[in-house]
Amino acid sequence: MRSLTIFTVVACIAGCSNSKCEDGSKPNEDGKCPSGFNSPNTVDTDTTEVTLPPPVQVAAGFYHSCALDADGGVHCWGISDGDQEYDHGQVADAPDATHTWIAVSAGGLKSCAIKDDGEPTCWGFDSLGPPFGVSFDAIVNGTSYGCGLHEADGSVECWGSGQAGQLEVPEGVVFTQISGGWAFVCGVDDANDAHCWGTNDEGQTDVPQGVKFSAVSGYNTHACGLDLAGAAHCWGNNQWGQLDVPTGTFEQIAVGGFHACALDGDGVADCWGDCRDGQCATPGPMATMSAGGLHNCGFLKEGGEIACWGSTAYGATLTPW
Repeated sequence: MRSLTIFTVVACIAGCSNSKCEDGSKPNEDGKCPSGFNSPNTVDTDTTEVTLPPPVQVAAGFYHSCALDADGGVHCWGISDGDQEYDHGQVADAPDATHTWIAVSAGGLKSCAIKDDGEPTCWGFDSLGPPFGVSFDAIVNGTSYGCGLHEADGSVECWGSGQAGQLEVPEGVVFTQISGGWAFVCGVDDANDAHCWGTNDEGQTDVPQGVKFSAVSGYNTHACGLDLAGAAHCWGNNQWGQLDVPTGTFEQIAVGGFHACALDGDGVADCWGDCRDGQCATPGPMATMSAGGLHNCGFLKEGGEIACWGSTAYGATLTPW
């Protein structure tokens, strides 16, 4: 477990231990400097060591990341520089410790989390709230929509912007897993059939026919899945070779902005697509992995430490642990 150092900055007019006048001398007991020199106006810095509970889940968003700690706290990091195009409070507005959280999801420009009573909350861009008083077991979110899964009956509810049809959940389907893309959703049902709905401008909802899936993952404008034998299949946008899947047998798959990664039984990752920002170079065998826009996060198989890698442009890889 690592310690997080919090720097507390205190502005001082006079009397701070490191206050100095312009000539380098210290002010007198009244906080005044020698004649002819300005009064001191310095900054004292105090540091406090705070040990965070260990992380137990991590989710990579497009320009940010969020994690859940062992005490049920939510932590987010990454873009928070006030950039009007990308910063919509998906980091700064993360919920406090008033509640205990059991799951977290980081989307394109917003984030969501589920309380211990199953009630979800979302923050960030266009965060139209989930249905009031409804509990979910899993939640995913895209740019301006979200979806939740009820494990008891396999039903899915979606909310937010539905202009691309991402709220039109297939009827009569019992889902076991769902994943959210930029403006589309994919899921696997209890018969191992994959379903995708929403925008299809890049073929991202054109699921391969005749394939039974154990899992699917979608992100920007493409999606991938693992069949029952562990082989990877991808569909949608192929601008950066996202559909050029490697051969092999995999147990997990994670789709990012323009890339994808799959883990074999030893936790070794095989990544493909756009790798220009280092998002395809994992730090070692992984126990789990979440793919983001230009970065990935996960837990190392050996030691269980959290790790994020890829683009450092918005601080999405700088975990607080």
